[in-house]
Amino acid sequence: MHKKNDVFISAVTHGARFYAADKASKYGAASDQVKAMGNWKSGDPFAEVYNKGLPAKALLASSMFSAEKPDSYCLPRGFLGTF
Repeated sequence: MHKKNDVFISAVTHGARFYAADKASKYGAASDQVKAMGNWKSGDPFAEVYNKGLPAKALLASSMFSAEKPDSYCLPRGFLGTF
């Protein structure tokens, strides 16, 4: 997959984590949501162990949609089966 898409990274197992965090930050996700998305330690035991909700804004931002305008995200239903 990496070669096919001209992605050259040495940390293959963590490449997606860096990419997602980078895109989420650039597209407006708050750092605490980026940490939650990547399951990084935050220093808050409650958040790390018990609060396991999905950070929707960070997930949208990592997909290069605006975290500040989640209503701008649209994936047509018919598009899902065309991959």
